[in-house]
Amino acid sequence: MPRTHSAASSDALPITEVLVRIATALLAAKQAQRPIHRWLIEWRSAAGGQERYRRALDQHVELITDFLARRRDLAFTDAYAAAFVIVHAIHGVVEAVSSRTCEIDAHRIAEQAVAMVLGFLTLGHDTTLPTHT
Repeated sequence: MPRTHSAASSDALPITEVLVRIATALLAAKQAQRPIHRWLIEWRSAAGGQERYRRALDQHVELITDFLARRRDLAFTDAYAAAFVIVHAIHGVVEAVSSRTCEIDAHRIAEQAVAMVLGFLTLGHDTTLPTHT
C-alpha cells in the first residue's frame, strides 16, 4: 500500500524534501502513463476540455496557496501569486516532457525543476520587482 502523508507532516518537512517528493511522484506518474500523455494532451484540446483542465489547475493553485501560507519557513507578500507561478511552471515542464516523442532525460529535468522551484521559494520574502517608468 502506498505511503501517504498528511498536510501536517508535509508542513513539518524541510521544503527541499517536500519538493523532491513531489518531483518523484510526478516523474513516476509521467513514466507510468507516458504512452498516453501525448494523446491525452491532444484529445483534451480537440475535445474542448481545456476549461475543465484549467479549473483543475486552479484547484491545485488553491491547495498550494494554503500549503505556502502554513509554512513558517517561507513568507510571501502574495502566497496566491507564488502558488500560481509554481503550479503553472511545473505544469509547463510536465507538459513539455510528456509531449516529446524523442527520449529525454526526465530525471535530470525533474532535478532542474526542483532546483528552479526551490530557488524561487528561497529567493527572498519580498519578491516584488521594481517598476520602471
